[in-house]
Amino acid sequence: MAGLPSWIIAIILAVAFELAMVAGWRLYRRLWRGRGEEGASAGLGYVVSGSLGLLSLLIGFTLAMSLDRYEMRRALVVVEANAISTVWLRDQVLDQPSRGRVQALLREYVKEREALPAVGAGSAALDAEDRRTEALQASIWRETLAGLRSSDVLPFDTVVIQATNHMFDEPAERRAALDADVPSPVLWVLVVVGLITAALTGYGLASGRHRHRFASAGLFVAAALAITLIFELDEPWTGLIQVSQAPLDRVAASILSAPSGGN
Repeated sequence: MAGLPSWIIAIILAVAFELAMVAGWRLYRRLWRGRGEEGASAGLGYVVSGSLGLLSLLIGFTLAMSLDRYEMRRALVVVEANAISTVWLRDQVLDQPSRGRVQALLREYVKEREALPAVGAGSAALDAEDRRTEALQASIWRETLAGLRSSDVLPFDTVVIQATNHMFDEPAERRAALDADVPSPVLWVLVVVGLITAALTGYGLASGRHRHRFASAGLFVAAALAITLIFELDEPWTGLIQVSQAPLDRVAASILSAPSGGN
C-alpha cells in the first residue's frame, strides 16, 4: 500500500475489515443452520477477546516502532542543520581567498541538503543524491585542507577538521534513517491479523444473534485508522505527517543571505 494516499488506505482497510466481519457472521450462520446452537457460543467470547487483544498489541508495538523512526528522522535534521552551521562559523578562521572558496562550496552544499525531500524516497533518487553530496564533500575537504595549510590558524586546525568530519557524517546517518522503515512483512501480518480478528468478531456476534453494526463498525474503523497512521509515519515526506525541514531551512537561509567572504 506504500505510495497510496492515507485516506485511500483507511477506506480500503475499513471496507476489508467490514467484509471480513460479514464473512465471519455468515460462516457461523451456515455452520450452525438447522442445528441446535446450545453450547455453540461457549468459550467463543474468550476467542474474540483474545484476538482483539492480539490485534491491539500488534498495533501498539508497530506504532511505537514507526514513531521511533519518525523521531529519529526529525532529530537528524536538527543535528545536520547544527553541523552545517558550525562548519560555516568555524571556517571564518580561514584567510582569503580560501575562506571565500569554502563558503561558496558550503552554499552549494546546504542547498543540496535542503532539497533532499524533493528527491523522494526511491532508492535510485537517493543514491544519486548521495553521489552529489559526496562530490561536494570532496571539494569542501580539499579546499578546507588547502585553506588550513595556507592560513596561520594552527590552533584551530583540529576544531575545523572535526566539525567538517561531523558534517560529512550526517548525510549517511539520515540516509540510514530513511532506509529504516517498518519491514513490509510486519505491516502485512498486522493487516492479516486485523482481517482474522474482524472475521472472528463477526463469527462471535452471530452466535449472540445481534450484529451491533454501529459498535462493531466503529471498532474496526478505529483499527483501520490506527494502521493507516503507521503507514503514514513510515513516509517521511508525503502525506499528512511529514518530517519538518525547518531547522535546515533556517540554516540555509542564514548562510545564503550572508555576504560572500564575510566575517
